[in-house]
Amino acid sequence: MSLKFIGFTALLLVGLSVSPSSGQKPAAPEIKRRIPPEKTANACIEAAIRKYLDVDRADAASLRYSWDRVDLNGDGKPEFLVYVTGPAFCGSGGCTALVLKHDDSACAPVAQITLARVPIVVSDGKSHGWRNLILPVSGGGAEPGYAVLPFDGAHYPDNPTVAPAHSLARKIAGDAYLVGAENKGLPLQPSNK
Repeated sequence: MSLKFIGFTALLLVGLSVSPSSGQKPAAPEIKRRIPPEKTANACIEAAIRKYLDVDRADAASLRYSWDRVDLNGDGKPEFLVYVTGPAFCGSGGCTALVLKHDDSACAPVAQITLARVPIVVSDGKSHGWRNLILPVSGGGAEPGYAVLPFDGAHYPDNPTVAPAHSLARKIAGDAYLVGAENKGLPLQPSNK
């Protein structure tokens, strides 16, 4: 058996892992609360966007971000869910999302998720002590539905369309964050550099 065939078969199986069976209506999350994004700029988030997304001056001019705070790991301190839009950060499958952990001096990424869409549902279910994320999936050739992104002990998956993310198989309750953030958001403030 050739390596090309094995690689193709593995890719096909991974792709199927996040698609519902044909003819089957995909499950949708049960939304308990709908939380719109915060309305004020956040310097810690902006510094993380510049650092981890490698934003240049041209990207900064068209970039918009929306954010919410939610305690994902039960430590009593909120993490930040960030949705970044703009030509350099979006495609037909979605835009870029960040999950940031905030300490006293900086925001550090727990996830950089491509092909993200909003709202991001924070489910009641947990993996390794962190609440699972549920993202809508569509566009870019993806079968419309919802993907569950479980925490692996260090990070969330960086793409909702491939494993370890998986399709939502049954209705799971959670709170929807960043409601209404599509193509909106706050401008990135000019850098002090």
